[in-house]
Amino acid sequence: MQRQREDFARKEANALVSSVVPLLVVLIILIFIAFYWADSDETHEFGELRKRRQREQREQREREQREREQQLPPPGFKLLHTLSGHTDLIPSVAWSPDGGLLASRSGDSIRLWDTTTGLPLHTLSGHSDWISSVAWSPDGRLLASGSDDTTIRLWDTTTWQPLHTLSGHFDSIYSVAWSPDGRLLASGSFDSTIRLWDAKTGRQIRALEGHTSTITSLSFSADGRLLASKSYDGTVRLWNADVWETVAILNESSSNNYADLSFHPKSLILATLGELDTVIRIWDLELATILNTPSAIPSVHYTNAKVVLVGDSGVGKSGLGLVLTGQPFAPTESTHGRRVWTFESEEVKLDGGRKETRETLLWDLAGQPGYRLIHQLHLNEVAVALVVFDAR
Repeated sequence: MQRQREDFARKEANALVSSVVPLLVVLIILIFIAFYWADSDETHEFGELRKRRQREQREQREREQREREQQLPPPGFKLLHTLSGHTDLIPSVAWSPDGGLLASRSGDSIRLWDTTTGLPLHTLSGHSDWISSVAWSPDGRLLASGSDDTTIRLWDTTTWQPLHTLSGHFDSIYSVAWSPDGRLLASGSFDSTIRLWDAKTGRQIRALEGHTSTITSLSFSADGRLLASKSYDGTVRLWNADVWETVAILNESSSNNYADLSFHPKSLILATLGELDTVIRIWDLELATILNTPSAIPSVHYTNAKVVLVGDSGVGKSGLGLVLTGQPFAPTESTHGRRVWTFESEEVKLDGGRKETRETLLWDLAGQPGYRLIHQLHLNEVAVALVVFDAR
């Protein structure tokens, strides 16, 4: 009998434990959730409080700055004009070479101001995104603007109409710079390349590669023999403008905020930013030493010219292409897309022991109407076009 009571008591105890333990687990979980929510609320409240304090401090700082702005200027300062009209931030302004005009960029437009009267003369619109840089040509006849829409526009300053739209970069334009003679425009982009443009024709002459991050600033030397480029990759590169090779690399750390550089307007002196853009360094450059120092960077030079065969479908472009490239003639079906053959290839010796591979490429473009729009994208790269048609 005693044993039965002990077994019964043991079963009762086990039953109690098996029912209480889950309740304890649930209670612990609920307590943990409650503490988590309370902590989250406190964290959220603290974060909101910090944001509110930061906003109040910024507003207070802006009020104080505006109040100081109303004070009289220092002796010797005479306010000529206050130019108003932009509806967004104005990151920068640029004087025309003769000082008669001032260009200001804001948003996706540029305003031109008469500096004598202070009146707005023109508003230049056409870019579809934020304008990041503007630069006057040395003679003042052109104004270049680079934009986040990946294009550069050259504006004729007599008509204020776009003369050329330069396309070729794959990301936002960060900086533009004119050569001293005004014949070339250099552009630096978030795509890590520098591109050189013929200002007269608007055609791309060359793409310079070497930087591994955004190109933030460009500057030509006064004699036009060097181009300096600054990048978020922490380097300044000097390019020989005769052959467009990197002739020197200067390590200058960047804050990834804004990294600038500038050549002296008359001397071969370069100003750069270093130590994460917190100091300015002035460099006196010895051109002969820089150009005669062997480059530690291996480079391969390659140029090509494109000859394109165009015409309607079925007029014999593919067969002609085979014959021109020295291949035996063979009947072909109508080409869809394009075919590319090497028409001629040679290695040429250049000055200084350098070599360059030059090729002439023959493009056979499809004649079907559906492909013609795609082919138009490549026509600015073509040196010669051969039109093939059926004379029957």
